[in-house]
Amino acid sequence: MSKCKWIIANHSHDKISEIARANNVPKFVAATLLTRNLADRDSISRFMRCEATSFHNPYLLKGMEEAVERIDEAIDSGERITVYGDYDADGVTAAYILYTFLKEKTDNIDYYIPDRIDEGYGLSATAIDLLEDTKLIITVDTGITACEQVEYAKSKGVDVIVTDHHTPLEEIPDAVAVIDPKQKDCNYPYKELAGVGVALKLVYALSDCDKSVFDRYCHIAAIGTISDLAELTGENRYIVRCGLGRLRITDNMGLKALFDEASIDRNSITASTISFTVGPMLNATGRVSTAHTSLKLLLSESREEASALAAQIYKENEKRKSEEKAITEQVLELIENSPVKDDGIIVVSGEGWHHGVIGIVSSRVTERYYKPSVIISTDGSIGKASCRSVEGFNLFEAISSCSDDLVKFGGHIMAAGLTIEQDKIDLFRQHINQYAAPLLTEDVLTPKLYIDCEVDMSEFDAKNISSLKTFEPCGVGNKTPTYCICGATVRNIKISKTHAFLNLEKDGYIFTAPAFNMADEFINTGTGDVIDIAGTLNINEFNGISSPQMILKDWHYADSYSVGRDDVVEVYKMLYTCDGTVDRGYMKSFLHNVTPHKAVICMMILEELGIISDLDVCGESIVYTEGENFKGKTDLEKSPLYIEYSQKGGSKYGRIV
Repeated sequence: MSKCKWIIANHSHDKISEIARANNVPKFVAATLLTRNLADRDSISRFMRCEATSFHNPYLLKGMEEAVERIDEAIDSGERITVYGDYDADGVTAAYILYTFLKEKTDNIDYYIPDRIDEGYGLSATAIDLLEDTKLIITVDTGITACEQVEYAKSKGVDVIVTDHHTPLEEIPDAVAVIDPKQKDCNYPYKELAGVGVALKLVYALSDCDKSVFDRYCHIAAIGTISDLAELTGENRYIVRCGLGRLRITDNMGLKALFDEASIDRNSITASTISFTVGPMLNATGRVSTAHTSLKLLLSESREEASALAAQIYKENEKRKSEEKAITEQVLELIENSPVKDDGIIVVSGEGWHHGVIGIVSSRVTERYYKPSVIISTDGSIGKASCRSVEGFNLFEAISSCSDDLVKFGGHIMAAGLTIEQDKIDLFRQHINQYAAPLLTEDVLTPKLYIDCEVDMSEFDAKNISSLKTFEPCGVGNKTPTYCICGATVRNIKISKTHAFLNLEKDGYIFTAPAFNMADEFINTGTGDVIDIAGTLNINEFNGISSPQMILKDWHYADSYSVGRDDVVEVYKMLYTCDGTVDRGYMKSFLHNVTPHKAVICMMILEELGIISDLDVCGESIVYTEGENFKGKTDLEKSPLYIEYSQKGGSKYGRIV
């Protein structure tokens, strides 16, 4: 059972009603607007329309003027320009935008993407040496920490323009221009652009703010923005909303081939399509082979080439999944069998783990244990790591505090990467956990489920739920609206492999609630149990009928259970007919007035009273041992659990596995 802490937004009922009336929306939509700090008519209107005013003047970015001037000079004088990208989807899409734009201005243009395994992340002296004829390097999605490399380039007579979105260190590269909205002295009004967003701003400035340039590239920028988990707020939300529309009609040969290969319906592309399908495929090449393949796909101009590259990318993504599964299994086994499991930050290392997938493995570890994680792949004396964090803990600052232990590092609050000498890994593990100890409180290490409001069942219909499209595209910073329904009675539960499908009733309304990959959680739940559920609302289309449903994210038993003497007696009589093992089918047939969940509570009461012991309710069958008092008399009032449930309704014990 999930241990999420539910945090239901505390909005005034009067304010919710006021916004609902003023904007002609259901109350649950009004509450969701309030959760996003949208309370007045103007801000609500701007949010709903997602206006172009969100797209700011690119010259507000520090360094933009100098960058445009130097690029124009290079074009006019015929200097060789290299667009220097990164091997993830953000870096590839950023490189595509800048390269194709400049390709129309000059023939003296090329691109370079470092190899993840051989070269690692970022601008390198090795790459600079290879770019012999280049006079101007323009980085995209990288470079903000490349102080030494920029100096090396200058010593070779090569100018560098840095465009990036990662968090800078104290020292900024002494480049011709540095464009990064996160620079301390950059007054750009929106700080959360992805690397591809910064590249889009650069070409927009180079085009003298030609709107057709935005229209041409916004769909490519949308892919990189979503794939890099950038916040879908403000300017990013505008880019992605416009981009998703353009993706449905794109004439990019490579994207169309990729959609066909992955059986993606272009007419129904959403942010989730990018997050779970398109983005991972474009990322896969940089993880297991070379990101050049993904960039070549986007640059393809023939159907045959595009189809061949799309098939290759699909195959490499399958290889990535296989690598990820194998390494995740190794990492989890290592964690379970070592003291690192008890650390605040889980730091593990292994020889030869594929650099391209350890970032995903780190995400899996953090998701499983709900702790920050650092997964290090060693190769001889050097280790390279991917790191992921949990809400409320600044991983970048934590890693920065251990800079003396590291060769180099970089990243964000929630995700980072680092290089470390193998013989310093144990010291690093010790230091980062010492730093984190006072910061990783119980509250930080408890996953939160933020809920916009409890749904009034009178508003629970398909028409009202369709109004939630206003909030799309949803993602980081603009999460899919989440709601709860409390006190719903279970009518029946159908199990299909790992999934559960609940048929529920509340206030006379009957509805369904799919619980994907949660089947095991309902082993003790049955008809008549009363539960609270939380999740997202959507419309189920079946046989031409549209019906509302809630897709579960979390649930627990409602705090309205009461257990009486008759309930305990009925369960005891059942146990009396058994011999230490209760088959669940038999339990359901024997107990006419007690639900499976209530039966478990009764067994726990009997265990407190010494009537049974060694109770195990988690398996296919319930197992127990007869206690010393199994055939004797007892006083139910001696059970604290019985007193709790008989008098207060079980608020303290609402979550029983």
